[in-house]
Amino acid sequence: MRSLRNLSVFAFALCVSLPALADKQTNFLFFLVDDMGWADIGANGSKFHETPHIDRLAKSGMRFTQGYAAGSVCSPTRASIMTGKHPVRVDITDWIPGQSNRPTNPLLHPEDRQSLPLEEVTLAEALKQHGYQTFFAG
Repeated sequence: MRSLRNLSVFAFALCVSLPALADKQTNFLFFLVDDMGWADIGANGSKFHETPHIDRLAKSGMRFTQGYAAGSVCSPTRASIMTGKHPVRVDITDWIPGQSNRPTNPLLHPEDRQSLPLEEVTLAEALKQHGYQTFFAG
């Protein structure tokens, strides 16, 4: 559990320390795509889906191919990426709003939040403190 946070802190530290070695800050893009499999882009071998723009970005940039989602659905994964914490640490373990009372889901889920707590420092806030401009869409 702590390894995810340690990895996030290391990745963030790496991202913010690289500009110190250069004359200007390094630009980077982070894509999170729901319901896309690893082999769904040409850069990873897809012969079915045509993804020339993503393939070009993959070829010209740095790729991290050993990452795993923190949750099986989007909300916990996004909360984890945004805060660097395991989803259970920010009380988001299911979709927002959580749907633990579905008849097809017999598990007892904790009471999930409807949003991130305002006191959580997000990746975007941390990057802004280091002079980056951030953008989120989706």
